[in-house]
Amino acid sequence: MSFHNVQLDPAISRGTEGGPTYSTTIQTTASGHEYRVQRASQPRHRHRFEKNRMTNTEWAALIEFFHARRGNFHGFRFKDWRDFSTHTNGTGAPTALDEAIGTGDGSETDFQLFAEYDPAGLNPYIRTLSCPVAGTILVAVAGTPTGSFTITNPGGLITLDTAPGGGQIVTAGCYFDTPVRFASDEEWLRLRMGGVTADVPLEVVELLDEVETPELWYPGGSAGSEDADGWLEVSQDFHITLHNKLWPIDPTAPVDAFLPPPDRLPGGADIFVVSIKPGAASDCTVRDDAGNDITGALSSGETRTIALARAGSTATWIAY
Repeated sequence: MSFHNVQLDPAISRGTEGGPTYSTTIQTTASGHEYRVQRASQPRHRHRFEKNRMTNTEWAALIEFFHARRGNFHGFRFKDWRDFSTHTNGTGAPTALDEAIGTGDGSETDFQLFAEYDPAGLNPYIRTLSCPVAGTILVAVAGTPTGSFTITNPGGLITLDTAPGGGQIVTAGCYFDTPVRFASDEEWLRLRMGGVTADVPLEVVELLDEVETPELWYPGGSAGSEDADGWLEVSQDFHITLHNKLWPIDPTAPVDAFLPPPDRLPGGADIFVVSIKPGAASDCTVRDDAGNDITGALSSGETRTIALARAGSTATWIAY
């Protein structure tokens, strides 16, 4: 299997139904209380074709495209007409200032394109944009537009010709497609013919990374890379989520790690484990979502287990 860097004709995808779907397991107790477990760190977009009364020309183009993908074997690009731009409304013309995708440190040149949803809300979501539309990518450094970059496409990785200086914000915007595949090899069993037209109910599903993507939010472009031993090298503040229980951290500058809001979390004695790499150059302080210090400054070789104690409506983080 592979990904074919070709787009399904937007005229065919226009008018489809669909959007993001999540995978949540809900267990309801006898008293009516619920336990909810989020089983995926990112949504999977699904779209269903309700293309009624297609012309023979449209039908021929679609079946040729289906054959070229060998059914659901190869992926392709798909335009979601409701969400295809980094503009705040999802459809407007993008600008170079749409998304802050990183902060310069004087050496980093690579910055991943992404779209941030509900950035000022309780739990922002970062969506990696792996299929930007060629010719629409706009980039700015410290507010000044620049064309001195290359783009990996598919991939969405921007490489600037010159590393931004320390503290300079890198922003970007673009139109983008969703990487998908056909949902089934047997879609055409539902084909309906009517005179010289055809009704084709088809479905596509988003292709997600084969390696599970951690649900992380890195405010800086250089924060969050792993070293050869798998330690997370961080130089700027970041947010911890429930995606990973163990956080092996190698701070290269004093940083704060913020815990998620406890209002939707069950209490427990072993929620997170934060470990600082032996020999780390700096320290890390774990704080709650309001900024209160939970652990103090953790330095080289230190490890803390983070628990959540509940007493009625009061939730308290405990480090031991």
